[in-house]
Amino acid sequence: MSLFFNKEAEANQLFTAISQNFNAISNAAMPSASPPSKLVAWILWWPASNYGPFTDGPGISINFPPYKQQLTAAAGARILDAAALESFLAQKLNSKPLYPSPNSVYIRANQTDILRRMLKDVDVVVDEARYFDEDGVGIPDSEIMLTSFLQQYGLTTADITGMKFLVNNGLLREDGVTGPDSFTEWYATAVVRPDQVGWTYTRVWDVT
Repeated sequence: MSLFFNKEAEANQLFTAISQNFNAISNAAMPSASPPSKLVAWILWWPASNYGPFTDGPGISINFPPYKQQLTAAAGARILDAAALESFLAQKLNSKPLYPSPNSVYIRANQTDILRRMLKDVDVVVDEARYFDEDGVGIPDSEIMLTSFLQQYGLTTADITGMKFLVNNGLLREDGVTGPDSFTEWYATAVVRPDQVGWTYTRVWDVT
């Protein structure tokens, strides 16, 4: 945008400052990411709808687009991607959504046993879902708690001790900055301020 306002110099200074800050944070995180690096899964629950990925029932996607791969790697971690889920894909257990993507693996929401196995050894889960069904009925981000997460993904309290990310309080959401109607800062901040994107994460559940 700076080109249209003769602000190229200011834009370059801002970009450089953001880039340097991002790299400094990444460099500080790397030494603490002792091997083996943590495994991170970005997951999203989808309601059934005529315009979303699932038209025949709700589903769940595990997402690994390039920018999430970059953010995960910059934090010194590994991302749960198609290669890590190869054994599940070989069994043809994944669902076929209306709009498939090479950057996601989909399963149906009622395939809870598969979800448990996929996430069993994951250290950190980033839950990106909005908890609303196809009719817009649900709860706002500010009211989501551990019990809400378990119910939304078909899990129970008995699953807590069997999943690393729940045992170690590694369940995060992107609504650290959000309003009561679930308008979240994540979608804007992640693009223009990657050095501040961590501010939008919340770890709101202590399961110990």
